[in-house]
Amino acid sequence: MSENNELDLLTFTRCMKTFAVHSNGIQENMFADQYRKINLAQFGVPVHFCIEALNTQGYITKIMSHISTDLVPTKKAFHFIDKINSQCSLAYEVEPGIKHQELYYSSSKCAGDQRRIPVLTVPPAVKNLGTAPILVQDIVDPKKVWFQLKDAKHTGALDDMMVEIKMFYNTSSFSREQYSIEHMDDIESGDIIAAPYGASDYYRAMVKKKMGALIKVFFVDYGNEEQVELSQLYYLKSEFLKLPGQAICGCIRLKSKGYLTPDEVGRFQSLQEIRAVFSTKFENDFWPVKPVQIEIIDEGSQKTLKDILGDLH
Repeated sequence: MSENNELDLLTFTRCMKTFAVHSNGIQENMFADQYRKINLAQFGVPVHFCIEALNTQGYITKIMSHISTDLVPTKKAFHFIDKINSQCSLAYEVEPGIKHQELYYSSSKCAGDQRRIPVLTVPPAVKNLGTAPILVQDIVDPKKVWFQLKDAKHTGALDDMMVEIKMFYNTSSFSREQYSIEHMDDIESGDIIAAPYGASDYYRAMVKKKMGALIKVFFVDYGNEEQVELSQLYYLKSEFLKLPGQAICGCIRLKSKGYLTPDEVGRFQSLQEIRAVFSTKFENDFWPVKPVQIEIIDEGSQKTLKDILGDLH
């Protein structure tokens, strides 16, 4: 904490991350469990001491009823929570990374509001069955393959939204210009905006880094990156902030080598219907911080990706 040394900075920051998830408050008897799940860490001090320190310093209010005691973050706490949210992203995409929170992508200010897009959760079917149809979007290397869940709720909803995004942002208009971003200081790392990929369509993107006159962005639904000029960026309309970011990072275990040749990438991309078998164990409703371990199965031949690529040699 900034005002005294009652609570170390690391524990305090982790508490603020916990309240970034539970911005409306959390029952006192659930606080310790949520702290551990969200931060993937144990308390360094007794839980009751931590709660009392936060309460004494005015970061939380304890609201008691005959059923439970709720811990509710105050305006003072939100000063720090907003700072955390403004830097949040996939943990391996923007540092410092904060993954396990209800709304983990921050968004630019539009019409005076601070907006967010929701975190993508693990569907119960994926948890229970350990497999799902997927659509691969970007292949960096076997340890970093970006994909989407292929079903009506995910790729279907994204396709519907992309029709509207392209209609609004692809053509210059008075309406679009009302969402223009005028100054470099108006955006910061973690902001969600609309950005073009190359010279083509507009997509939802997250600001990763300012690079002089250019901005490096990460496309939250597809996994690829691009460097763009400020004049090409726009704030997102509120209706485009409702769908969670669809890009999921996977790691494919190939025993031979840690890279794919152009021929192997081409063969991989040619597979029309594939599904992922997840070896990662999902401990909660959120996708893990690190890339999920997957095996790719071709639905047509029922062969694994490893066997398919092996046939090329």
